[in-house]
Amino acid sequence: MSGFIELTDKVAELVLAALVWVVAIVLSFGALYGLASVVMWFATGMEVA
Repeated sequence: MSGFIELTDKVAELVLAALVWVVAIVLSFGALYGLASVVMWFATGMEVA
C-alpha cells in the first residue's frame, strides 16, 4: 500500500510541475502578445499623427 501512496505522490508532483509550466508558457505568450499589441498601437498612432 505504501508503494501506491509513493506512486500517487510522484504523479501529483508531475501534474503540479506540468501545471506550473503551462501557466508560465501562457503568461509569457500573453506578455508577448500584449507587448506586440502596444507596439502596433504606437506604430498606428504615429502613422495617424
